Parts: sequence; C-alpha cells; structure tokens
Amino acid sequence: MIALMTDIRTLAEKMRADWNRRIDHDYRFWMSDGHLSDEIMWETGERDLSMLIDGILLPEQKSVLEVGCGVGRLLRPAAARFKRVVGIDVSDVAIQHAKELLRDKGVINNSIQLLVGNGSDLREIADRSIDVACSFAALTSMPTTVIANYLREFHRVLDCAGVARIQMYLGKAHRVLEGDTLHLRCYDSGCFSKACELAGFEVEWISDLNLPFQVSLEEKGIKAVLVSLKRNDREPHSCDEISRALLPEGEVQESEIVDPEAFYIAGLEHLMALKYAEELSTRGEIERARAAINYAASLARPRSVQVCELLDRIVDS
Repeated sequence: MIALMTDIRTLAEKMRADWNRRIDHDYRFWMSDGHLSDEIMWETGERDLSMLIDGILLPEQKSVLEVGCGVGRLLRPAAARFKRVVGIDVSDVAIQHAKELLRDKGVINNSIQLLVGNGSDLREIADRSIDVACSFAALTSMPTTVIANYLREFHRVLDCAGVARIQMYLGKAHRVLEGDTLHLRCYDSGCFSKACELAGFEVEWISDLNLPFQVSLEEKGIKAVLVSLKRNDREPHSCDEISRALLPEGEVQESEIVDPEAFYIAGLEHLMALKYAEELSTRGEIERARAAINYAASLARPRSVQVCELLDRIVDS
C-alpha cells in the first residue's frame, strides 16, 4: 500500500526554497557539470541540448519549452535554433540569474520568455502552444508526484504533433525520500512506459546518455537515458494514477526515517558541498572553498566531524 503523498503544493514550495538556497550559494556548481567557468557552462549547455533535440526537424519553425531551465544553460543554444523559446523554473533566483546571464550574452529578445513557475504545473503556458517540451537534469530530482503532474502538463501544452524530450534514469526502481529535491530518481522502465501511456504519450525511443563523465551506475541498476515521447489524443489520467504507475511502492515518507537527524546530516547536499569545498581548496580557490564549507556546515546541526576537519585544512592552506 502506498503511503499518503504530501500535498503537491507543499513539495513545490520546498523545491523553490531548496533551489533558491543552492543557486544563491553557487549557481554553476548546483546546476551543471561545467562549473569551472561560465564559458564551460555554456559549452555543456550546447552539448546537452544537441543530444536532447537530435532529430527534431525544422526547429527554426518551432517553439520549445524547457522545464527546469535553471540559469539558462540550454536556453542560450536553443535561442539560436528555435523560433520561440520558453524557459520555466520554480526558482525565482535561477530565473533572475538567467535574465542577467542571457542579457549579457545578447540573447534576451522577443523570442525568449523566462517564467517563474509554481513547481507543480505549467498554467502559464497556453494549451497546444508548444511544439517541443524538454527537460534535462531537472525532472530526475523532482518528487515523483511532481514528475507525474508535469507529464500531464506536457500533454496539455503540446501541439497535436508535439514531442517531449526528457532525460531520465531507468533500471531498478529506487525509493527516495519524498521531500528530497536533489537525489536522483530511477524508475523501472516498464513502469515508466506505463506512466507515460497514462499521461497521453507513446514512447518513441529510449537511448543511453553518454557524457564525458560517469552518469550511469549500471552495477546498481541505474542507467541515464534520453527519452522521446510522442503525444497522442488520449485524455491523460489523474496525477495520482500516473504517479502510482511510475512508482507503485511510493516514495519514502518522513515517518519511515529511523534517525532523522543522522539522515539529515549525512544528506546528499551536505556531502556534495563538502566534496566541492575540497575541490576548490585543491585548486587554490580558498575563499570559495570557505564559502562552500560554511554552506555545508549550515546544512548539518550539530557540525559533523567531516566539516570541522575539512574547515581546519582549508584554514591552514
């Protein structure tokens, strides 16, 4: 039996708060593997968009929507290819960065629309007004209920001949704490296909995602993939039905965590910030390393031994 799901609006507000906090800390690190510089970030955006829209015919005549657009990493190359570009993100901090970064690059114009979404639907987008809906490295960190609702919304905003291109993790289903907005979700491929069918789509193809670094953990049954979905005319089922099809056992609830304080201190965001601080320290970027370690420390109460030891090493540098 599936545990009672948290209200989707509550999950969306948590996503907004979490991503605003991360982007305030370091917008490149939390949004891209190209975090060494803005130019490298833009290069990774070009790389990822090219893979995501491969095979889309006549993009210069079409509109594209990116859900979870962040600071505009994929929007910049999209603006050079598509007639109309819409980017939406739950983080108002991310959208403000996107406006500034894209303006600096000279690509903010009438063909690009940047929207702060509510994190649960696409009410700002008119029915059947989009040719291509896409998402890269964004849906995979959202709660399953939110993913299910976005699939329904993709169906609504796409034109009859529209397609959705999304990056996912498929293989062995992994249950994640429902309120976790960073940990990657992985779904059984059969369950994923069934959920897409209930949302009003047919799976056109699924291809492996290959990047210059490891993105799949096949020994753990986690494979990074790109998916193409073709819209059909069937009315989508409810969000709850799609969510149950996607993850029949449901996500982990707070009540299932035996030691919440220990779980929180050992959380993924905390560990990633620690690793980033160490990387920055090794590169000699001491001030940024201190900022990262202080960020990690703010996520752990009381401070963990790892934080204190790393902070000591950075101070001594």
